[in-house]
This record gives sequence, structure tokens and C-alpha cells, in this order.
Amino acid sequence: MKYEMYHEIIQQPQSLRETLKREKSHMDEISDKLREYDKIYLIGCGSSLSTCYSVRDAINIHYDMDISIFTGYEFLYHKKIQDKDSFIILTSQSGETADTLAALRKARKYNLKSITITNEPASTMARESDETILTHCKRENAIVATKTYINQLLCLYYILFGVYDDEISKNVLKDLKKLPSVTDKLVTETEEENRLLAFEFKDDDIFYCMGSGPNYGLAYKLAMTMFM
Repeated sequence: MKYEMYHEIIQQPQSLRETLKREKSHMDEISDKLREYDKIYLIGCGSSLSTCYSVRDAINIHYDMDISIFTGYEFLYHKKIQDKDSFIILTSQSGETADTLAALRKARKYNLKSITITNEPASTMARESDETILTHCKRENAIVATKTYINQLLCLYYILFGVYDDEISKNVLKDLKKLPSVTDKLVTETEEENRLLAFEFKDDDIFYCMGSGPNYGLAYKLAMTMFM
């Protein structure tokens, strides 16, 4: 028996190809613009928040970029918003997440420039943001949104590492362009191993999801997936 999430995992490589094909030039432009700003706010909820953790920690290994992460409501009620030379990046599959939308509207009151990364071009957040990057995942039925998750990671890594022009950033961008084929190979080659592991642990009640650095966001995402 195959479930919706299984089919959407299989579709991940193609969705990554589409996002790179259609959004690469736009992401390059956004990376250029971000060089003008000293402060980056990353806002998300649930799976979208986990992608923010991963990219922040990956960036901070190599660069001194000032990045703060908030859930939407944390940002909404935060008293010390740095409005000068700051940029806000919001991640939302639907583009309608209530707390993330509230954060966007607060950012607009502070005259912060904004980017929304979303799967829905007609969404409220896409309309109200200064810039929109689309994740070309088509419809997702599984609540865990695996295609959106990996495409949000792709976009965040691409635009933030693209701010820099050195050997590290060039290698990261080069690797990101290989991500569709690498993901395709990974999904194919690990399917049987994953099936056996799932069968082995299917009756267990407690799982510890641990990770550090860029993998903290992955562990956070895994924990949420297990609870869904």
C-alpha cells in the first residue's frame, strides 16, 4: 500500500528541478539585493520554521550574517525590531499561515522589505510581499508537505549563500544545482532500507530526534513528522 506522502517523496526531485529552472534568475537578483542589508529576519511556522533553523546554522558556520528567527506571533509581539537596513524572509506553504501573515503585516508597518517563499502564487502573502519566490511543488495532499520542505530549503540556501562571492558560496550553489539528481538517486537507493527500518520500529512509542548545527532543523522537522 502506498500513501500520499510516499508519492510526494518520489516527486521531490522533479519539484526541485522546476523550482531551480523557474526561480534561479529571480533568486540571483534577490541575493544581490540582500547584500545591501545588515540584518535578516527569518519567519516560519511548523515545517517552514525548521527550514529557517537549518539555513541559519549553515550560514553561521561560514559567515557572520546577522540572522534572527521567529515564529510569526513571536515576531508580532517582539518589542525590539531593527527596522534600519533589515530584511524579512517569510516561509509558508499556503501563503495564508495566520501568524506568519501577521508578521508580514507588522514588517510592512516598519517599512521592512520582504520576501515570501510559498507554493501558492495567488496567496495573500504572495500579494502583500515585496518579492515572492515560488516553490513549484504543485498540489500536496500529505500534511507533512515533504516537497515544500525540501524546496524551501533549496530557496533559502540559494539566496543566502548567494549573498557571498567566495569559494565556499560558489561550491554550495554548485551543489544545490545537483540537488535534484542527488535526491532522485537517494530516494531510489534507500527505498528498501527505509521500508525495513519502518517495519522494525513501527510499534515503538517513543522516538528521540536529535541533531545539531544545520541538522537541528532536520531533527525538528522529523519530530513534527512523527507526531502528524
